Parts: sequence; structure tokens; C-alpha cells
Amino acid sequence: MNVPHPRAALIIALAVPLVVALAAVGAGATGGTDGVRAAVVNEDEIVSVTADDGTEQPVAVGRLLAAELTDDDAFDWTITNRADAESGLDDGTYGAVLIIGSDTSAAAVSPAGAPADVRHAHLRIQTSDAVSPVAGELAQTVTDAALAALNAQVTETFVDNVLVSLGTIRGSLAEAARGATTLADGQRDLAEGAGQLATGIGQLENGAGELADGTTRLADGSSQAATGSAQLAQGLARLDGGAQELRDRTAELPAQTAQLDAGAQELRAGAERLDAGVQEIADSVAPLFEIAQHLTDLIIGWSSECAGAGLPADVCATVDSIVAEAEQVNADIQAARGRVGELTAGTGQLAAGLQQLSDATARLAAEAPQLTAGIGQLADGTAAARGGVDELADGTAQLAGGARAAADGAVQLREGAGQARAGSGELADGSEQLAAGGRELADGLDEGVEQLPAYSDDEREQLSRVAARPVTAESATSHRISPAALPVPSAIVVAALAAAALVWSFRAPLGRETLLAGSPLRQIVGSRLLPAAVLTVTAMSAALVALALANGLGAASTARFIALAILGTLALTALGQGLTAAVGRLGAAAIALLAAVATLAVRVPEAASEGVRLLYTISPLTPLLEGLRAEQTGTASLEAPLALVAWGLVGLGLSAWAAQRRRSDVASWLLRPA
Repeated sequence: MNVPHPRAALIIALAVPLVVALAAVGAGATGGTDGVRAAVVNEDEIVSVTADDGTEQPVAVGRLLAAELTDDDAFDWTITNRADAESGLDDGTYGAVLIIGSDTSAAAVSPAGAPADVRHAHLRIQTSDAVSPVAGELAQTVTDAALAALNAQVTETFVDNVLVSLGTIRGSLAEAARGATTLADGQRDLAEGAGQLATGIGQLENGAGELADGTTRLADGSSQAATGSAQLAQGLARLDGGAQELRDRTAELPAQTAQLDAGAQELRAGAERLDAGVQEIADSVAPLFEIAQHLTDLIIGWSSECAGAGLPADVCATVDSIVAEAEQVNADIQAARGRVGELTAGTGQLAAGLQQLSDATARLAAEAPQLTAGIGQLADGTAAARGGVDELADGTAQLAGGARAAADGAVQLREGAGQARAGSGELADGSEQLAAGGRELADGLDEGVEQLPAYSDDEREQLSRVAARPVTAESATSHRISPAALPVPSAIVVAALAAAALVWSFRAPLGRETLLAGSPLRQIVGSRLLPAAVLTVTAMSAALVALALANGLGAASTARFIALAILGTLALTALGQGLTAAVGRLGAAAIALLAAVATLAVRVPEAASEGVRLLYTISPLTPLLEGLRAEQTGTASLEAPLALVAWGLVGLGLSAWAAQRRRSDVASWLLRPA
């Protein structure tokens, strides 16, 4: 992208804030009051209109007016007391307060009394431009509409039915008396039906309680069943895997057992031959063992006869040594004889054991096909059972969810039945009272048909004038802002943001020379920030003069207003440097756009969603906007300047962090091995 000529860039940076500010001033205020809270203070005292026969009819004009207002969607009307309304108007909780005086109903029905007592009922509307500059106008409009509807009702009832149509009233009263009689009878029937309804609903409540208990137990049991079926499904899955593996591994079992049986037969035959051979050898060497024993005995006899035969002593000694050797040899031969016996016994046992092994392998070979067939059936069964258990687990899980929902519904049914039972009881009581009142109304209408007042011309004129508009309202606005000054804070915010954005779009936030030279962080940051701050304040000066004049404030307020605007411009310039250095121009532009939308698009923060209110609260543009508005309304505090100073420090911190990071990157690059 081609960077504009520095002189042209400077002209643009100086001109854009002024153009933006003047355009915003010319556009005018467009703030709405969607969701602005308004308070209704109903201090009206209910009055009763007394007839000649002493019967009384309650009149509550304040309640009618409050109901008419709360049906309107322009404000979030809240019925409260005077203290809460006035404190809420001061702290910004309410944007408008409507006070209905204590004598509103008395004044509204005054035309029905003595002509000298006829008067208007007055209301009072209080608004604060510090909450919503246009709240007062809309509150007045809504109240006028409600008063028009209320006055229309009063006018229609009084003028048409009293002053003009006395004859019609007489016939209507007579018809009303007959209707009231019929109504009283119907209300009596309604009272009886309401009593029966209360009884039935009580039974329904008891049944719903039992249903709630049962469905709760069902939900708990089905939850346990779902858990167990899931565990069963896992176990069957492992069993199925083992069965499949067992079937695969035992598929060759019949052939292998047949081979095993053949080998066992051969081993048995070999063992039998071995046993026969060993026995034959034992039989053949048995005479040798006898001969050895005989020779040993013969040599021993020679030894005993050697001395008697007169042989030399050395010969006898030699004979004795031969005897000893012969005895040792004979002992070894006799031991071998024993081992030959053990060998023949062992070969016999081996032949018998191999015979049993051969029989067992024969049975195993015969039963192996049945075993493999059974293992195959087991594998097929576990596979089928696995699918069924999976369906069972899904079904029990769905059953548990349905049972839980049914339990919740049963609980709600029981609670609703309880409320309905209480309401039906009240309905029965109210119907009985209404029936009694209807009877009294019918009697009163019968008696009052002939009792209609007469007025003179002057009295009729006064009554008509008051009846045409029985209720009036007057308004009062605190912290008043002129319409021309409404867009000024938003214009300054946009201009300051535009000035800071333009400066850092043409200038690098950190100097390469100071980074490479290893300058201190304050010098690296300040060498770029100070010229930029001078440029943005210079660019805003013309816009600030134009906007400050549009406010129409006094000299002291104008000075504070301009000082706060300059402080906000410096804070945004420092923050812009830090964001541009930390996340780049595109990242800083995205953050600036988000902050502008979050701050300037929110007309009434209290009416916005939680997420939008959070963005509005943390936006760095919000303290500047609210601080300027507070200066306009005379409700300024140190909160906005301190917040702007904090944002400026955040920008300096980001710039220092980015400078340190880049300086570390440069050092790493310089120290990198060649």
C-alpha cells in the first residue's frame, strides 16, 4: 500500500477530527429510550361516591392511570414510592418519574359533587437528561396519551351519561337493575360451582402428589436400570469378544485332538514294548545277580579258611582286601538289581498311564466337534445378546429421561393443582360476595332510577370544562441539556478516536533507531508518543472549540469540558500506540472498531443485554463519553478522569512491553550464530 505524502497525511490527521465532529453535531441526537426505566408513584387515595341512599362506589383513578401506563412499551414502568423514585432519578436508575397526587381521584370525581368543589386533578412528571436526554419528551408523550385515554373515559361517562343523556341513563339503569338481578343469580350458581371445583381440584392435587412420588421412584429405578444395563452391555461386549476369540482359537481343535489321540496310541504301544523289553532284561540278568551273590559268599569262605590253611599273612591280607572289594561289588550289583525292579515297575506304570491317556484323548477327540460347535453357538449368542443389551441400555436411558420429565411434570401438576385449589376457594368466596354485591347493586339501581341530579347552565358549563379534562399533568426536568448539545459528547469521542487512529496509521509506534541503539524504554516510547500527542491535541483543538460552543455551558464548565476532552484524546493516543505496537495496525483497528460500536451504539446501557453492557463497561471510550455527558449535566466526578488516566497507563505499559519484546528479538537476531 502506498503511504501518503507526510504533509498530506498531516493535513488529513488534522482535518478528519474536525469534519467528524461537525458532521456528528449536524446529524443531531438519535438516542432512543427503549428499555429506559420509569417510576410511577401512586399516592392517590381511593374515594367513594356516596348516593342518596348511602351506598358507596370506590373510585381509584390513580390505579387506572398506572395500569394504562404499564401497558405502554416505550418505558419499563415501575410502581414504587416517592423516596425510591427521587433517589433513582438522581442516581440514574430511572429516566422519568410520574407522581400521581393523593387527591387525584377526589378531583376526578369532583364534578359529581357540589359545583363549587369542581377542580382539576394534577399530575407531575420529573425527568433527568443525565439518564436519557429525550426521556422527558417521551415520558410526557406517553403520559399525555394515557391521560387522553383516561380523560376520554371520564368524559364519556360523565358528559354523555350525566349531562346530555339523562333519559338514556334512566332506561339504562332500569335495564342494568334487571341485569344485575340475573347476574346475582348467576353469581350464586358460580359460587356453588366454584366450591365443587375446589373439591375436585383438591382430589386432583392428592392424585398428582401420589403420581409425583411414583414417577420419582420410577425415575430413580430407571436411572439405576440404565446404569446397570450400560454396565451389562460393556460386560457382554467383553464376553462377546472373548467368545469370538475362543471360537477362532478352537476351530482346529477336532483335528488337533485327533492328532493327539494318534500320538497317545503310539506312546501307549511304545510304552508296552518298553515294558516288555525291560521285563525281558530283568529276567535275563536275574541269574547274574544270583551268581554274583554266590561268588561273593565263596570268596568270603576263602577268607575265613586262609589263616587255618597256614597261608602267609600277606596272602591272607590280600584275600581280605579281595573279599572287601567283592562285597562292595556285590552290594552294587544287588542295588542295581533293586533298580531293575523299580525300572520294571515304572515301565509298567508308564504303560498303564499311557493307556489311560490314550483313552482320554480318544474321548477328547470324539467330543471335540461338539465342543467347538458349542463354542460357536456361544459366540453367536453373545453377539445377539450384545445387540439386545445395547437396545436395552438405550431404552432404559430413554425411560429414565422420560420418567424424570414425568416426575417434574407431576410435581408441577401438584403445585398447579394446589394453586388452583386455593384460587377456586377464593373464587367461591368472591363469587358469594359478588352475588351479594350484585343483589345490592340491583336493589340500588332500582332505587336510583328516579334520583338523577339537575344542573343550571353555569354549573353545566363548569362541569363540562372539568369533565372534558379532569386530569392534567405538569413536567419538570433536572440536569437539562439543550437539544443542540445532545450529540456533542459522541462527536468528541468519534473525533478523538479518529485522530488517534489516523496518527498511528501514518507513524510507527516504536522508533527503529532507538530500538537498535538500546535506548531506555521511556525514551523509546516517549520519542514517538510525544509528537503524536501534540498532533492529536492540535487536530482536536478546532473541533473542541466548535463543540464546546455548541454546549452552551458556562466558562468554568466549558474549561472542564475541554480539559476532559484533551485528557481523553491523550489517553486514546497512548492506548493507540500501545495497541498498535502490541498487536499491529489491523489488530488495533479491530479493537478500536469494537470499542466504538460497544460505546456509541448503546443508547441506554441499562436496557442492553449482559454481554453488551460488559463491552460498554470495559470500552476505553465509555469513560470519555460518560464524563463529557456528566459535564453537560453538572454531575461530573473524578471517576471518568481517573479511568482515562488508567487507560493511558495501560497504553504506556503495552508500548513498553512491545519495545522490550522487539529489543529482545533484535538482540537474539544479532547474537544468532553465523
